Amino acid sequence: MDRVRQRAEGRTQRIFSAFCTLLSAVFAIPQPGLAQRVLDRGTLVISRAGVVIGSEDFVIRTGRTSGDRGLTVASRASYPPSRPQVVLVPVLELTADSQPAALQIDVQDGMARRVVAELAPRRISIRTVHDSRESVRQYPAPERVLFLDDSAFALHAIPPTGPGGPVLLLWVRSGVREDGAWSDRGVEPTDFNGQTVSLRHVTLSGPFPRDLWYDDRGHLAKVEVPSLELRAARSPLP
Repeated sequence: MDRVRQRAEGRTQRIFSAFCTLLSAVFAIPQPGLAQRVLDRGTLVISRAGVVIGSEDFVIRTGRTSGDRGLTVASRASYPPSRPQVVLVPVLELTADSQPAALQIDVQDGMARRVVAELAPRRISIRTVHDSRESVRQYPAPERVLFLDDSAFALHAIPPTGPGGPVLLLWVRSGVREDGAWSDRGVEPTDFNGQTVSLRHVTLSGPFPRDLWYDDRGHLAKVEVPSLELRAARSPLP
């Protein structure tokens, strides 16, 4: 039993060390000469029923970790914002046409674990590493898939592309899959930090509908989940 426990503790420590390394790498300033270029960075203030419960720093860069063309959205979500007890570090990769390709989420909440989802033609693979255990699940993939999380909202930093319509909503950490749809409502007025502003409005239907709002440059301004009274609003608006 001691040997099993030591192996588990060693695995947890390795994951935690990798987690800390990832935290540093996610927000590192690119070195001169690298092909990656920062397209946007910002902070989302996360609130529930008007009470601030967390924050999420994010950065969008050109290129993918694989070296392929596309985009990478990396973020660090902290709950609460100061002296966080729970930290999530998602790294979302998108293809050259801004379609989701892979998502890695590292979670630190007293335990360290990692979830990696990869989207291939007709198949979604989700690998979870927790303590000394590793599991892999596979699901059939429809034409359109969007990765979601209940606590990381910068996953919406890149607006959906192509025509609106049916989409599979996948909560990667839990493996929950729901049929949904997305639509572009165009530019509409909305409240932002006590002011009325005009932003592009994208809606996601499903069990917990989401409203995504973007400025005229395509930068994420806020995410709202009305049924849960959740809001992740950029501070300040770009």
